[in-house]
Amino acid sequence: MPDSTAPSFFVSYSHHDADWRAALFDRCIATTSGDCLVWSDAQLRAGDAWCPQIEAQLAACSVAVLLVSPNFLASSFIRERELPLILARAAAGTLRIVWIPIALDRDTLVQQRPALADIQGGLGFHLALELRVVGAVDGRAVAFAQLALHGVALRQALGQVGTQRVHRGLHLL
Repeated sequence: MPDSTAPSFFVSYSHHDADWRAALFDRCIATTSGDCLVWSDAQLRAGDAWCPQIEAQLAACSVAVLLVSPNFLASSFIRERELPLILARAAAGTLRIVWIPIALDRDTLVQQRPALADIQGGLGFHLALELRVVGAVDGRAVAFAQLALHGVALRQALGQVGTQRVHRGLHLL
């Protein structure tokens, strides 16, 4: 049974970037054993009321991980439904945002989502992931992204309380 005090991560991404979501999180979801809850809409099943589930997960998470790509920026659902909730909770101090650039430069982000550009990313733009995951995933890029998620999200969002349990439970690298 998952620990109700375990930190929960909501993964926001464009479905065009589903390969990156899978590369960064599928192993994490399979190995956290309740020490950390990672949720994305990939966990929805046929017949689920998807919009209320997304909203419920957004309301309950402690960290929102955004895979920010040109596809993410172009998504009307993300722009109109997810991002406003994420930014509002972050402004209220109830949510930590960790965003990872995918084939994105700073100027584009500043132009299209200035509020997001004002938040420190999990990776520098010089380490931005490639737009497409081709064949074998670039282990170095995945390692950097996972380190960013692990280090930034856990230490800053959770403080010292709970960090030891989550650190023990995450097997990202």
